Amino acid sequence: MDRFQEAVNKCSLFYMGYVGSKFTWNNGRQGPAFVKERLDRAFCNGKWSDQNNDARVHILPTLSSDHSPLWITYDQLPRPGPSATKAFRFEARWLLDGECYQQVENSWKAPKIVRGKMECMIAGLQHCKEKLTQWSGKRFGNTRRGVKDNMDALAQLQNSNSGQLTEQIRHL
Repeated sequence: MDRFQEAVNKCSLFYMGYVGSKFTWNNGRQGPAFVKERLDRAFCNGKWSDQNNDARVHILPTLSSDHSPLWITYDQLPRPGPSATKAFRFEARWLLDGECYQQVENSWKAPKIVRGKMECMIAGLQHCKEKLTQWSGKRFGNTRRGVKDNMDALAQLQNSNSGQLTEQIRHL
């Protein structure tokens, strides 16, 4: 540990602090054998800190590791507002549902009024995107909200865990 502290001092690094849980690691055991510690930290030099004084280090809930991920955000970055266009993302899980293929096929079969092959391709992709987005909302609901709710519940369980909640955390 002394050599690590020497390296931090020699490189003129500063501890950045954190937001969230104070612990970044646990041994995954239950009961009295359970241990959690603050092992992971973020450091920066003075120049970086001056240029990024709005940076914050967040301790996120862990999903599959014994270490919690650190996530650095910048408070001054412009956030997308209601007028921002939401990017379309095709979700791989859609392929597990037979209706997905039907949605894609029907959207491409729909008549299009366009001039040329490129416009036909663009119109087809746009129509397919719209149909898949509508279908996904009806079929699966607001999955982003469900993921956020689960991540919040996971963070709460991990923060209050003293060894008695390890199985509940694994199940969630």
